[in-house]
Amino acid sequence: MKINPTVFREPLANLRAQVVRLSTDRGHVIAVGAICLIGFVLRFLPLAHYSFDGDEFFSYYWTRFSFLELWTGVGDVHPPLYFSVQKIILALGDSETLFRAPVAVLGTISVLLVYFLARRIVDETAALLAAALMATSPVQIYYSQWARPYALLTAAALGTGLIVVGIFNSYAKGTLSRRAERALYVLSMTIALYTHNMASLLFAITAIYGLVPIAAGRSLKCLLEWTALNGAVLLFWSWWLIVVVHQAVAGLGMMAWLTPPTLWSVPYSLASAYGTMFIFRFLSVIVIFTLAAVGIVLMYTGTVMSRPVSGRIPLAYLFAIVVCVPALEIGISLAWRPIFMQRSILWTVPFFFILAALAITSLRSSGLIGVVLSGIAAVFILDMWVHYRKPLNEDFRTLVDEVHAASRDGDVIVTGQPWVYAGVNYYLSKHSPRAVIVVDRSTPEMRRDGHLPPTSVQHLPPATDRIWFIGGLGDADPELSAELAPYRLVRRYDAHGVSAELYKDTRVRP
Repeated sequence: MKINPTVFREPLANLRAQVVRLSTDRGHVIAVGAICLIGFVLRFLPLAHYSFDGDEFFSYYWTRFSFLELWTGVGDVHPPLYFSVQKIILALGDSETLFRAPVAVLGTISVLLVYFLARRIVDETAALLAAALMATSPVQIYYSQWARPYALLTAAALGTGLIVVGIFNSYAKGTLSRRAERALYVLSMTIALYTHNMASLLFAITAIYGLVPIAAGRSLKCLLEWTALNGAVLLFWSWWLIVVVHQAVAGLGMMAWLTPPTLWSVPYSLASAYGTMFIFRFLSVIVIFTLAAVGIVLMYTGTVMSRPVSGRIPLAYLFAIVVCVPALEIGISLAWRPIFMQRSILWTVPFFFILAALAITSLRSSGLIGVVLSGIAAVFILDMWVHYRKPLNEDFRTLVDEVHAASRDGDVIVTGQPWVYAGVNYYLSKHSPRAVIVVDRSTPEMRRDGHLPPTSVQHLPPATDRIWFIGGLGDADPELSAELAPYRLVRRYDAHGVSAELYKDTRVRP
């Protein structure tokens, strides 16, 4: 009896297609996992390569306040969520690796969030490329190793973007979003707002842009839902919004050091955020090429949005984030208070990576794509190599090591800022005990910014022969200068970005 082979041809073909698709999906999952693993390794391996700098000691200082003080506006100009997380981490230990671990984890999560967000807007190849750019970007790696709120803000912004893309797609069809999307949007946006005040721009742009898909879907119920969602965000943010308003009226407190943007600072800040951060040779050329690349990507994205293609509403949302945030910050800085700087636009860079990946994968020549990717890889590797050759910021660890080795029992160490005082004590605690006294002699302005009582000034012990001064206040504290008058400078220790001066008593003692 013969069996007609054509009976089995169609099922076998379907099975073959399913096997090929399963193999492709499996390869894609492996690629995503490998990219995330690379991002994890690049962020965690050199996590304690450099010491805490002054800004990180700023974070360390604020975590010493109680939760009540942090959440009632006593702390830093930044919202309290990040410092609350770090306060919990300090309960487990205060090593450099552990203190920086939350931002490294958040940086790795951001790589995955970039992929998921890109996958909802562009194809698989572009999504993988966007995630790879995020995983290997030296700027993103650096801020994923810096114990400040920026990694949490980036992750929260990406999470918000991922959620609102789904909401916008529903609104464009005239249908309401899902319950889970509504809850996650309120949660992620609230997290962003309680992480950094710049998230207010994310909130404003997202809330206004949400009217675009609503207009496309022509649905009143979608408008009512979107209004209710943003009203809920405002309600949850109202606890800190009062503090933000107070800071704005008072002149942003400790942000007074930031100067208005100039014709040079604007392109430099943009170039260092979207391109290289650590290469300072041929800086003008680097800035020009970086901004040219950013401009090409944005022009290509604008061209794509003008075509009748699906998914242009979420693509336009990413474009609005990348373009409007720096523009608004520059406008506010020039018209009112300086807020524009590289850090404040850093969280928009992952959105740009998605646009860049779309532009690169749209090139018709595979050879040209290879050249572009090779150039990006070379720039990233060079930028990372320059970074790990020397510290970017203050090297307190090396300085305290030198001071401890040269100090004697009975020496006095004087600091000029409360967070430097916390930092010196931190690194001294890593050494064998020595009978040295650390005195905080912050200026009245620093004590006010550090929320220390005006009466907390500590005078130098009367029988001190040797005084170490870390911070360099110069003539900013006349009272301290008067106390140091009988002493002469005998030695100076310099680490990168910070120094210690040794003063010896010249008076003859009986």
